[in-house]
Amino acid sequence: MKKSPTAAAAAAPYDAVILDLDGVVTNTALVHLAAWKEAYEAIINDPRYPKDGSRAPFTPDDYYALVDGKPREQGLIGLMASRGVDIPPGTPQDAGGDWTAVGLGAWKNKAYLRRLQEGGVQIFPGTGRFLENLKDAGVATALVTSSRNATPVLAAANLLDSFSVVIDGRVAASHGLAGKPAPRYIPGGRPQAGRERAARRSGGRRRRRGPGRKPGRIRPGGGR
Repeated sequence: MKKSPTAAAAAAPYDAVILDLDGVVTNTALVHLAAWKEAYEAIINDPRYPKDGSRAPFTPDDYYALVDGKPREQGLIGLMASRGVDIPPGTPQDAGGDWTAVGLGAWKNKAYLRRLQEGGVQIFPGTGRFLENLKDAGVATALVTSSRNATPVLAAANLLDSFSVVIDGRVAASHGLAGKPAPRYIPGGRPQAGRERAARRSGGRRRRRGPGRKPGRIRPGGGR
């Protein structure tokens, strides 16, 4: 019988493994897409929306081209720009519904969290087995995601204890890191996971970013 590549990838010699969240560990793309569509429709039907702004329907192509894998505010600015509408970035103090990327992005986040709570989230079966194999092998794991909702997603998936280190959008912001795909974002999880691994088991083994993934080719997933 041919050995499973997922099981083989979890075998030593690796100090740590880094994984993304959306589209890698959890299948949240449809939840994100539905939440973006809900927020977009609320925005284009808001009386503050410019009369000359395009009201073209929000499509899966919009999702993957304009918001997937980006910080929420950045995605919203790009989405609105594609409709000929300028939205100011805003500040962290903006309230939900303020006519800024922060305020309108809060609408999307509220819709996403509600849908997550109502419908839960699916774990990719192969990744679930992969995480179990890593745990059994004593390999440290880091989750690196631009999402600021890593904790509620992991809670919904019952995976809160599956990662040694979590680098999410909140951690990145506190350290002044630009969101993915900025090149400095993903390496942030590497030394921390390595230290966690070293604290539990000695050995100078190689690191691997994830099952079947080459350096520089980690695909972001899930608009935030």
